[in-house]
Amino acid sequence: MKTVNGWFSESIERYKRLTAETAELKENVLTLPITEVMQRCASIRKLQESFVDREKNLHQIMSFIGSDILENPLVGKYQKALDLAIRETDLLAAQTRLRKDLLMKEIARMQPSKKDKSKFHAGINKYSGAAQQNNLY
Repeated sequence: MKTVNGWFSESIERYKRLTAETAELKENVLTLPITEVMQRCASIRKLQESFVDREKNLHQIMSFIGSDILENPLVGKYQKALDLAIRETDLLAAQTRLRKDLLMKEIARMQPSKKDKSKFHAGINKYSGAAQQNNLY
């Protein structure tokens, strides 16, 4: 049976792993291929989801023990690990939004504007009319 310290230690290590994976992706999200970004985000999401039941159990233990749990030195380390994981996840979200915005701008730049489209269509129509008059097709 796990001790309270065991629960805290295991959670701290999980949050450290989550923080490391998230921070690494955050640093490289602007340069990695989109497919890899998506794969890594899915991996991080799975890791986060794996915490849900475990954290519920830990919080139940903490509630059962009550305010005496605050005397455990691992509570501060746990809170710090959790805070760092949340911070890195928020920063990664900001970087992925930036990547999305940059990609959307690039797509918009590559697509002709409505004005350009109307000129293009007018040119095609003019060419088609001239081609038909000259029996080119």
